[in-house]
Amino acid sequence: MYFLVQAWKRWVEGKPEIIIDLFLVENPSNEIIKLIQIGLLCIQENAGKRPTMSSVIVWLGSETITIPLPNGPAFSGSMPQSEKGTTSISNVFTELSCR
Repeated sequence: MYFLVQAWKRWVEGKPEIIIDLFLVENPSNEIIKLIQIGLLCIQENAGKRPTMSSVIVWLGSETITIPLPNGPAFSGSMPQSEKGTTSISNVFTELSCR
């Protein structure tokens, strides 16, 4: 769960590339950032706002579709309240999953 908390914190800070292993890429591609965004959507606190698997499949297969920004994750109890539900980015997995 620590990784998920860190992923959310870096997303809120607008620095999701920090969680990417440097061995994978020197300059994180938009594809990896998109995967992080989709993963965070799948673990949102409000289960009704989590995407369906068909939405995830469409998002993964498209390079032009706009993907919504995630809200606070369900596991963010250790995170300050001010960060929950924040999505200030410019441009993953526990028992919680996509619907």
